[in-house]
Amino acid sequence: MTKIESKDVFFEIKDALIHDVYIGFREDYLCLHSLLRRHMPQTILEIGTNIGSGVNVMARAVPTAKIYSLDLDYATMKINPKQYPIGADGEDRVGSAVTVPYTQLRGDSLKFNYASIMPIDAWYIDGEHDYVHALHESTQAFLNSAKLIVWHDSDINEVYRGIVDASGDYNNYELYRVFDTRIAYAVRK
Repeated sequence: MTKIESKDVFFEIKDALIHDVYIGFREDYLCLHSLLRRHMPQTILEIGTNIGSGVNVMARAVPTAKIYSLDLDYATMKINPKQYPIGADGEDRVGSAVTVPYTQLRGDSLKFNYASIMPIDAWYIDGEHDYVHALHESTQAFLNSAKLIVWHDSDINEVYRGIVDASGDYNNYELYRVFDTRIAYAVRK
């Protein structure tokens, strides 16, 4: 995986939606915006909707793209509510911050039937931050021959290993780690 700096990725960011609620998110989402703007996918799949900030960023980057976002069903979320967007009164807050049209998908990313929404040009993988999920989700993106795959939280060792291990059989991709962010990405050659 080639290491690069965010300044080498930033592209047409003057109209980017700035998301800086958490430390580092500004640069992470500027990378996402730039990568999407550079590759202009017609369809995007996000894994890990949460409240939907990523959907808003993606829609600003590529306003004409059809965006899908996958998150767990409400019953599964309730098992570990601190990790998922469940409101104080127990309401399901998945996608509650989204301000643009998109398609909300619900289910476990390890069991989801990705063929039901193919083809997907670009994937943004920001779901469960462990090896098993990173490996499976990345493998699905590579199998689909996506032209762009972007990962958040690639600074977490388990996520990074999942990405690298999934990419092993797919030498038709260039892999990059934007080392001053939490972003990694792959571009089909």
